Amino acid sequence: MTSTIYIAGPMTGYPNHNFPAFDAAETVLTKLGYTVINPANLDRAVGIDGSLGLTQEQLVDTIRRDLNSVLDCDVICLLPGWENSLGAMTEKEVARWAGKKIIEYIDLLLSPA
Repeated sequence: MTSTIYIAGPMTGYPNHNFPAFDAAETVLTKLGYTVINPANLDRAVGIDGSLGLTQEQLVDTIRRDLNSVLDCDVICLLPGWENSLGAMTEKEVARWAGKKIIEYIDLLLSPA
Protein backbone atom coordinates (compact mmCIF):
# COMPACT_ATOMS: atom_id res chain seq x y z
CA MET A 1 0.00 0.00 0.00
CA THR A 2 1.32 3.42 -0.96
CA SER A 3 1.54 6.06 1.75
CA THR A 4 -0.09 9.42 1.14
CA ILE A 5 2.15 12.34 2.05
CA TYR A 6 1.16 15.97 2.54
CA ILE A 7 3.71 18.70 1.84
CA ALA A 8 3.72 21.50 4.43
CA GLY A 9 5.87 24.58 4.20
CA PRO A 10 5.99 28.34 3.98
CA MET A 11 4.08 30.14 1.24
CA THR A 12 3.25 33.67 2.38
CA GLY A 13 5.98 36.17 1.63
CA TYR A 14 7.77 33.92 -0.85
CA PRO A 15 7.97 34.62 -4.58
CA ASN A 16 5.15 32.78 -6.37
CA HIS A 17 3.93 31.62 -2.96
CA ASN A 18 6.85 29.15 -2.89
CA PHE A 19 5.05 26.95 -5.41
CA PRO A 20 8.37 25.94 -7.06
CA ALA A 21 9.63 24.41 -3.79
CA PHE A 22 6.38 22.49 -3.33
CA ASP A 23 6.51 21.27 -6.92
CA ALA A 24 10.15 20.16 -6.62
CA ALA A 25 9.33 18.27 -3.41
CA GLU A 26 6.37 16.61 -5.12
CA THR A 27 8.65 15.33 -7.88
CA VAL A 28 11.09 13.82 -5.36
CA LEU A 29 8.38 12.34 -3.14
CA THR A 30 6.59 10.80 -6.12
CA LYS A 31 9.85 9.18 -7.23
CA LEU A 32 10.16 7.76 -3.70
CA GLY A 33 6.79 6.07 -4.17
CA TYR A 34 4.47 8.35 -2.22
CA THR A 35 1.06 9.54 -3.31
CA VAL A 36 1.54 13.27 -2.85
CA ILE A 37 -0.87 15.96 -1.70
CA ASN A 38 0.68 19.22 -2.87
CA PRO A 39 -1.15 22.32 -1.58
CA ALA A 40 0.26 24.35 -4.49
CA ASN A 41 -1.61 22.05 -6.89
CA LEU A 42 -4.74 22.33 -4.76
CA ASP A 43 -4.44 26.13 -4.94
CA ARG A 44 -3.95 26.10 -8.71
CA ALA A 45 -7.01 23.86 -9.09
CA VAL A 46 -9.20 26.63 -7.65
CA GLY A 47 -7.52 29.46 -9.55
CA ILE A 48 -4.97 30.59 -6.98
CA ASP A 49 -1.70 31.00 -8.86
CA GLY A 50 0.54 32.43 -6.15
CA SER A 51 1.03 35.79 -7.84
CA LEU A 52 -1.62 37.60 -5.82
CA GLY A 53 -2.68 37.62 -2.20
CA LEU A 54 -5.74 35.75 -0.99
CA THR A 55 -9.10 37.17 -0.04
CA GLN A 56 -10.27 36.35 3.47
CA GLU A 57 -12.74 33.86 2.01
CA GLN A 58 -10.01 32.14 -0.02
CA LEU A 59 -7.77 32.00 3.04
CA VAL A 60 -10.46 30.33 5.16
CA ASP A 61 -11.23 27.88 2.35
CA THR A 62 -7.55 26.94 1.93
CA ILE A 63 -7.07 26.51 5.69
CA ARG A 64 -10.07 24.19 5.87
CA ARG A 65 -8.95 22.22 2.79
CA ASP A 66 -5.34 21.94 3.93
CA LEU A 67 -6.16 20.80 7.46
CA ASN A 68 -8.55 18.18 6.05
CA SER A 69 -5.73 17.06 3.74
CA VAL A 70 -3.42 16.67 6.74
CA LEU A 71 -6.04 14.50 8.43
CA ASP A 72 -6.41 12.42 5.25
CA CYS A 73 -2.68 11.72 4.79
CA ASP A 74 -0.41 9.13 6.38
CA VAL A 75 2.71 11.30 6.54
CA ILE A 76 3.42 15.03 6.59
CA CYS A 77 6.63 16.32 5.03
CA LEU A 78 7.95 19.67 6.28
CA LEU A 79 9.79 21.87 3.79
CA PRO A 80 12.65 24.11 4.94
CA GLY A 81 11.34 27.23 6.65
CA TRP A 82 8.22 25.51 7.99
CA GLU A 83 9.03 26.73 11.51
CA ASN A 84 8.57 30.34 10.32
CA SER A 85 5.13 29.68 8.83
CA LEU A 86 2.01 29.84 10.98
CA GLY A 87 0.18 27.61 8.50
CA ALA A 88 2.90 24.94 8.35
CA MET A 89 3.35 24.98 12.14
CA THR A 90 -0.40 24.50 12.53
CA GLU A 91 -0.41 21.65 9.98
CA LYS A 92 2.46 19.98 11.85
CA GLU A 93 0.64 20.22 15.18
CA VAL A 94 -2.60 18.86 13.69
CA ALA A 95 -0.58 15.98 12.21
CA ARG A 96 1.12 15.33 15.56
CA TRP A 97 -2.21 15.46 17.38
CA ALA A 98 -3.72 13.03 14.85
CA GLY A 99 -0.80 10.60 15.21
CA LYS A 100 0.59 11.11 11.70
CA LYS A 101 4.21 10.41 10.87
CA ILE A 102 6.13 13.68 10.53
CA ILE A 103 9.34 14.00 8.51
CA GLU A 104 11.48 16.92 7.49
CA TYR A 105 12.19 17.11 3.77
CA ILE A 106 15.89 17.77 4.31
CA ASP A 107 16.21 14.63 6.46
CA LEU A 108 14.48 12.62 3.78
CA LEU A 109 16.93 13.93 1.18
CA LEU A 110 19.94 13.18 3.39
CA SER A 111 18.86 9.69 4.45
CA PRO A 112 20.50 6.76 2.68
CA ALA A 113 18.36 5.18 -0.02
